Amino acid sequence: MSKKQHQKKHKRDQKRKEKHQQGTAEKGMEALKRQVKSGALFGEREVVFQFGSPEKMSEILLAFLEPYREYATTRGAFERLVAVGVLAWNAAILPHEQRQALLDEASKSIQAAAGKDDAEVYTALVNDLIKRKERYFASNKRRIVSYQVTEGKDTFHLAVASLV
Repeated sequence: MSKKQHQKKHKRDQKRKEKHQQGTAEKGMEALKRQVKSGALFGEREVVFQFGSPEKMSEILLAFLEPYREYATTRGAFERLVAVGVLAWNAAILPHEQRQALLDEASKSIQAAAGKDDAEVYTALVNDLIKRKERYFASNKRRIVSYQVTEGKDTFHLAVASLV
């Protein structure tokens, strides 16, 4: 195969990969829309989906979680990391009394399900994430109300619903 043919094949393969990843991300967004619309989260209020905003909450959340991403190598681990990240993000926005009540309740649930040692690790991670939110993302007051993780060939995709 000549160098030119090889380059053409590489471009075709790259386009196929990008199209597949885009399709996976779109499936995740559609699943998130269905989840938000079918849930009782918003009651009778109309839900409006805004696309193309300058700040995609999914990208912000991924940047927020970046220092811990290397440890989330499976889909399950990635989903748990996102869940803890969402909890910490939303807790950081709350007034102190409400924040502590939310964290205490979550800690009790983790301890009941996984034991005291895991609850201590979880608490340390949440506290680190809250500090990270306050230090690097303090101006962003959007609350995360739902998210959807989908799996592509070599990566995970995240769709996030938030309140502006």
